[in-house]
Order: sequence, then structure tokens, then C-alpha cells
Amino acid sequence: MLDTTEIDARLREMRDHVDPRLLWDENCGGSARAMVVFVGPSPGADPEKAPGRFPLKRDFWTAYWNERYDRPLGWSPGFRISFPPLVEAVFSAPYDTAGKLVARGNLDWANNPNSADVPEAFMREGAPSVLRMIESCSAELVLPMDKKSFLVLKTFMANSRFEIAECPVTRFYVQLNARAAARKAWCFRATSPKGQSLVVVKLPQHPAKILRADLATRCGRAVRIAALQIASGQPVDVTET
Repeated sequence: MLDTTEIDARLREMRDHVDPRLLWDENCGGSARAMVVFVGPSPGADPEKAPGRFPLKRDFWTAYWNERYDRPLGWSPGFRISFPPLVEAVFSAPYDTAGKLVARGNLDWANNPNSADVPEAFMREGAPSVLRMIESCSAELVLPMDKKSFLVLKTFMANSRFEIAECPVTRFYVQLNARAAARKAWCFRATSPKGQSLVVVKLPQHPAKILRADLATRCGRAVRIAALQIASGQPVDVTET
């Protein structure tokens, strides 16, 4: 799980082999060899500027190959500040390296800046695209960005014949600010029908709401520690203050 041997192998594959031009649906993006996939509810934009709902475009984006996935840095001030240190902490590696091994899937594809307003029915429609991306890049760690995305993804995986294993939790505490902390670990281990094993851990806070690099680092460290503990069969025991 997230070890340097696998990181080096995937980077070497992208350096030494021709880009396969892997195509993903419009609600997905990032590296074709992503080890870590972030999952959210929707792209986030002003719905008044793009009214109406349109069918999901299939095979719309070409997956990245041996290049950093920088698109999240242009989404909002929160993503611009939080995404690089968050990714660095998850991988325990510089963004120039780790940024080549991440991807993002949105369960919905309509423009809506408020995840609370994204209907779960729409998220379920987009879930097959996200799951196809996760499987195609053989992701090791999936990071839902909010509780709704976590629950929809978990249900869809179970309905898609993934084996879902709950994880024992001793403690999970991540200080978010002077008055608030994340105190519950939302996590599970999953095995695909083809035998691919991965860990799912919800981020302590949505990256769009993280406006300090030190908080992004804390959140990244927390999910990395939890993922490593889960992968090794240990109870989750995380404290980040």
C-alpha cells in the first residue's frame, strides 16, 4: 500500500511505455496509473451559468500519462491551497511525483457547487463511470471527499459484487481548527470480483473547504496512516493535532 516500490514501478511504466490513450467518461479525470483516486459528488460550478441537465458524455477525457494532474488547482481557492500538500502527505512524496499518480471521479456530472444539493439518484447514475476508472487504473486507495460520496460509493460497490470488509477503529481524531475536529473514521476494505483489493477512507474534510496547507497535510497524513493500518490488518488508530 503506497510503498515506494509500487510508486517507482508505475512511474517507470509511464516513462518507458507508450501512452495507451485510455478514455474515461466526462465525470472522471487524472492519471491512467493512479494509485489514489479522489471521489466527489459533482464538478462544482454555478448552475445558473450552465442550466439544464445533459446526458453523461462517454469516453470523453483521455487519461493522463506521465504528467502531473494539476486540474484541481484551478477549481477553487481551497483546492489550489490544499490539493498539493494533501497529495504529498498521502503519498509521503513530492507533488511532482505523487501528482502523476492521482485521479478524480465525480459521481455526478452536472454543475452544482453545493454537494448537499446533489441528488443521490444522479450520483448513482455516475457511479459506474467512477468504478470503471478505479478498476482500470488499479487504484490502491480511494478517498471520498464527503460523507454522501462515501455512502453512495460503498453501496454501489456492494451492489457490484465487491466484497466489503468493515474495519475496526480504536481512535480517529483530526484537528480541523480551534473548535472542530473529525472524530469518526469512515472506511472499509473492498475486493473486486476480479480480486483487486483496495482501501476506502473518507477525507476528514473536503479539500474545497481546506484553506490552510498545514491542515491539508494533517488530513493527508491521517488518511495515509489509516490506510496503511487497514491494509496491514490493524485497527485504525489515528491522532493528528
